[in-house]
Amino acid sequence: MIIDIIKDAILQNIGLLKQAPKGWHKRNCPLCHTQGHGKDTRNRFGIQFNPQSIAMNCFNCGFSAGYTEGKDLSKAMKFFLKQIHVSEDFIKQIEFEIFKQKNQIHEFRDGDSEINIESRLKSLFQKWKTI
Repeated sequence: MIIDIIKDAILQNIGLLKQAPKGWHKRNCPLCHTQGHGKDTRNRFGIQFNPQSIAMNCFNCGFSAGYTEGKDLSKAMKFFLKQIHVSEDFIKQIEFEIFKQKNQIHEFRDGDSEINIESRLKSLFQKWKTI
């Protein structure tokens, strides 16, 4: 699932997290300086990993972002990933995987027969009604 890939990328790049109540993890906010605030030294940034979503919030600078499985990456989430040094190529690949998942696009490989591809395309066109 895409959410597991995003979670792994965040955990590899964000650094040490401390456990907090109700499934939240806390640390100093890595984004306060980008939001016009001073450096956070009181662990006001929280992030929560759920089976179908990721939520984050900073009580110092007010930054918040999240991701829910099956939805697009928000601008805030992309900004967060860039700030914790996740590569731009990785973010674009994740966006492409989300696009494929949302539109139910499957890859065709060299081993697929022409008839199989043709039947898949015909079933797609049968969904469309002529006007």
